Amino acid sequence: MSNKKKFQKNIKFKDNKASKQQIKPKRNATGFNKFILPLAVVVLATFFSFYPSLKNDFTNWDDPTYLLENPIFLNMQKNFNNIFTSFISCNYHPLTMLSFAMEYKLCDYVFKPEVFHATNVILHLINTLLVFWFIFLLSNKKIEVAFIVSLFFGIHPMHVESVTWIAERKDVLYTMFYLLALITYIKYLKSDERKILKLILVFIFFALSVLAKAVAVTLPVVMLLLDYYYQRKLTLKLILEKIPFLLFSGIMGFIAVEAQKTDAIAKFGVFTLLQRFEFASYGFFAYIYKLFIPVNLSAFYPYPTIVNGGLPLIYNISLGALPVLIVLVFLSLKRTRIIAFGFLFYLITIALVLQFVSVGAAITADRYAYLPYIGLLFMIGMGYSWFHNNPIPLFRNLKYVFIILILGSACIFSYLTNQRAKIWKNTDTLWTDVLNKYWFIEVAHKNRGNYYAQKGMYAEALVDYNALDSMKSKDAKVFSNRGNIFGLQAKWDKSLADYSRSIQLDKNNSDAYLNRAITYSMMKEYKKALEDYNIAIKFIPNAVKLYQNRAFTYLSLGEYKKAIDDYSYCISQLPNDTNTYFFRGVAYFNLKNYKEALNDNNKAIELKPNYYNAIYNRSVIYKILGKYKEALEDARRAKELGYPITDSYIKELTDKVKTKI
Repeated sequence: MSNKKKFQKNIKFKDNKASKQQIKPKRNATGFNKFILPLAVVVLATFFSFYPSLKNDFTNWDDPTYLLENPIFLNMQKNFNNIFTSFISCNYHPLTMLSFAMEYKLCDYVFKPEVFHATNVILHLINTLLVFWFIFLLSNKKIEVAFIVSLFFGIHPMHVESVTWIAERKDVLYTMFYLLALITYIKYLKSDERKILKLILVFIFFALSVLAKAVAVTLPVVMLLLDYYYQRKLTLKLILEKIPFLLFSGIMGFIAVEAQKTDAIAKFGVFTLLQRFEFASYGFFAYIYKLFIPVNLSAFYPYPTIVNGGLPLIYNISLGALPVLIVLVFLSLKRTRIIAFGFLFYLITIALVLQFVSVGAAITADRYAYLPYIGLLFMIGMGYSWFHNNPIPLFRNLKYVFIILILGSACIFSYLTNQRAKIWKNTDTLWTDVLNKYWFIEVAHKNRGNYYAQKGMYAEALVDYNALDSMKSKDAKVFSNRGNIFGLQAKWDKSLADYSRSIQLDKNNSDAYLNRAITYSMMKEYKKALEDYNIAIKFIPNAVKLYQNRAFTYLSLGEYKKAIDDYSYCISQLPNDTNTYFFRGVAYFNLKNYKEALNDNNKAIELKPNYYNAIYNRSVIYKILGKYKEALEDARRAKELGYPITDSYIKELTDKVKTKI
């Protein structure tokens, strides 16, 4: 090869190397870094806002039903499958219950409130980051919009109920999967790669969201809204891809209605059609109002008082204002789809809880705004972006006013959320806050009264129960609970009166029959007690405690064979219960069946070696059977353990032992 060719080859080699160096993309050091500051601010502000909830306890508002008293958790090995087959508190949300079960197991089957609260806060932090991602994509990668929306989503006081209420885990859990589904769907719309896989992922996230909370059935409609926002043409493909989502929504929606109608859904005839539209319109505007002015928040908002068939004026105004707002949104389409998207996102995701179909006893609830607020906040974030990027100096300069409002509102909202989270510290603080705003809320008096009673604060509990009495409450359990307090205070007449009143209000109130029976027993009116025990057993046929109480009543009435039958059933269910063997032994003794009486006392002593009552009774049986030495040994042992045996009894046995020798 000539030197010229070698030189040319070298030049070409160097040119290629230089060319590669030139076209090699430079590492964008700021590409990721630009996200760090806004995300750090969002996460830290959100964590600060909800930090107090990490120190909160359980409350008695659904936490017992979902967790503390739930048979699923009280016997996990036996009842675990019920997570997937049972309605819990008129809801079907197996994924939420599964998350509780996982925490319960991780805590070695102990309910630790700090663990459940921490999980809720972590899920909320994840959701806040997902909102940032979702809005970043939706706004065509505008970081400032994603920052504003995710910040206010993270710190808004209206979200305290969803995050700080342990039983409301379903809100933060379903929203996480809902947002993942929306993010994946946007990826599906914007990319031609792996579209089938992405659509399958959307469906998986959707299914998980619905299994966490049924209200997620709105997602297919929001997907159609995204199609509209991205100006996707209405084609057969667009319709076909939604069919699996719509079918699943229909199935899960039907299950949700079946769960709710057992107790939570009011009959349609309770309110007129006009009143239902007024309720829905009021709720629609109430949530918007509280987006900007989140004050006087409550865990419970009562339905309005209907006077002469009419609702308060604000409900009429809301009904009239809604069509006006819809027209304004429609007119905005001439300039942008942003307002329509944000408005419709809010409307679609909140429509099911606007109380057109009345579910529960509250007209609105803070938790219902958790996901829907994203639509309203999106409009606000895009509004700031419009000012920020406006070519007209006057409008562009207004962004500084916007910034001041955002920063000021963020500080105020974060503080309000921090303080609101403390309201959920325990049952007392929660319901006292409700009663400070609405003194006439029955459920607040009842739940606070129950809490005080469980804490042994009987005077405070009676204040709440008496308030319910003065309000002419029709809740049978209120009077059953008050009867319990009177019973503990040995005020038998008042106790019996309340139990009888409770039974009058609810003929199927098994607790009232049981408690009245116990009261009769304590008053030694055993025949009346027996009547109530028999009724209570019809409602709860396998309750061992009921059979134990009834057996003792039979024993007191001298119906020893029936007592033995009940005690035998109890032993079959609780084979290591000492007292049951002891009292069955008493029944056998009274029937002069000393062999069986001896066996039962032997078993009781085997289970509890220092059980001096059984030891003394066995001494008596040995004496009857002529086993004086054994009788004397038991008598001396029982006396050492504290049983009040007379010296004359010891002397009698001692003499018989000497005589026998």
